[in-house]
Amino acid sequence: HVRIWSAGCSHGQEPFSIAMSMRDFFPRIDVQAMKVIASDVDQIALQRAAIGEYDESSLKDLPENVKRRHFDFIKVSGIDCLRTKPALRNLVEFRQSNLIQDRPIQQCYDVVFCRNVMIYFDRPTREIVLANLVRALKTGGHLFIGHAERAEHEELTALGGTVYRRDS
Repeated sequence: HVRIWSAGCSHGQEPFSIAMSMRDFFPRIDVQAMKVIASDVDQIALQRAAIGEYDESSLKDLPENVKRRHFDFIKVSGIDCLRTKPALRNLVEFRQSNLIQDRPIQQCYDVVFCRNVMIYFDRPTREIVLANLVRALKTGGHLFIGHAERAEHEELTALGGTVYRRDS
């Protein structure tokens, strides 16, 4: 079982990208064996994300074979769009969460993505958010952050510029 949390997911591009990668690497993966929890504080963004529709021009750099595998081609108000296929949407669960005030949605995640979110907070707030993210990781789990961010926490070991492992 693999549990992944995409914190601050906005319109859903990151959690759907994670789910696409998982389906490509593990094509027979059972929905019960892998789940991406996608959270954001903005309820309107989450509603849009859960629909999984994107203007085709926003996905222009995605290879055609990936588009065909994971999206249905549709028109929305006359605009060419792509909608995530149901099998992909079933791997992602959207939930509202405030990283500053709320405890982690669930504990014991294998991987937490919180990329380019902490840059918007002052130092004391970043420390609260980081503590919540670390608390959500299981021992040996990995935290991915943005390139302009740092995760200084006693339970984390830096593995590279943006990747950390929870050691205790």
